[in-house]
Amino acid sequence: MTSLSSKLTAALSRVQKRGVRNSDRVTYGRHELRVGEIRALEALSTVRQAFSFVVAKSGMDKAQMSRTIKELSRKGMVSAIEMPNTTSGINARLLVRLTAHGVNARAEVLRRIADADRQMMSGLTATERRMLPKILEKLAA
Repeated sequence: MTSLSSKLTAALSRVQKRGVRNSDRVTYGRHELRVGEIRALEALSTVRQAFSFVVAKSGMDKAQMSRTIKELSRKGMVSAIEMPNTTSGINARLLVRLTAHGVNARAEVLRRIADADRQMMSGLTATERRMLPKILEKLAA
């Protein structure tokens, strides 16, 4: 089951693509991140993963993920290694993983998102909480 924060992040991303600018930068503690960077942090792990796997897991397109990985790498949150062409049948030219700083940033950001989710949802009834993801999906479509 997809978490509410993932659905909210995806909905914000779709709104951003419709031309709403400057609404995608969010500051969580010490970390100022774009919505796409948060999505990438959610998709990455400390184990090196093929770039194409991270793209599929995040739901972002390759070009957007490439820019995001470069930015997260510049911030010291992601490590990327280009692999030489291999004959092993593995089509993984770029392997990416979270650095220690990225792991800490992801934990802090996801904790703050979860806290915000709980705070926003606290005023809703159980029925309203069940209905909200469906409403968000309709709004984002």
